Order: sequence, then structure tokens, then C-alpha cells
Amino acid sequence: MATSRLLAEPCTEMVGFWLEPAWHVLEMTSDGNGTASITFWHRTGDNRRDAEAKAVARMETRKLCRLLLNRLRSLHAATGTDRFHAPDCWGKVFPDDAISCVFTRIRSQKVR
Repeated sequence: MATSRLLAEPCTEMVGFWLEPAWHVLEMTSDGNGTASITFWHRTGDNRRDAEAKAVARMETRKLCRLLLNRLRSLHAATGTDRFHAPDCWGKVFPDDAISCVFTRIRSQKVR
């Protein structure tokens, strides 16, 4: 899970959503010292050079991870199998256990 890596080490993680007609991407970068940035961008083709950045934010890594996980839970509630009963609408089992583990890790980490 991207948030686990962001909390553990300097890294860049990307998560993409295909929302026709464009890809919408969250690109998250952690510096390993407690600060992270997130860029939201979208592109219509396969070439990243065609991407258009929509928003950029920089914040404390734990705060960013909490925000992402809370939004993921909200997204699931709005569009997941709880609302649409087709078995393939979410694609995979929702990672509640993994999300709970990351929240526990966030609460136990000391601020650097």
C-alpha cells in the first residue's frame, strides 16, 4: 500500500484512476523526514508529457496519509459494493485491515 511506503522511506508513489476520457493520477512523494507532497494531474493519452497538473500540496507525511486513507474510505462508501451490488464494481476486496494497520502506524509514529 502506497501510504505504508510513504511513512517508511523516501519514495514516490502513483495511484491512477481511469475516469473517462482521462486518467486521473495522484503522485505522492515523501522525503523521508516527515514531509510529503501530493500532485493531482490528469492526462488523456499514454504520454506523461501530455499531463496537466491540477493541484499540488505539501504537508506533514502522517497528515497526508490520514487524508488519503479517509478519502479512500469515503470513495468506497460512495461507489463501492455497499452501494452498487455488482461484484466487480470495486474490483478487489476493500483493504479495511491494511488501512487499519496504517492508521495504527500513523498514531504510533513520533513526529520528526
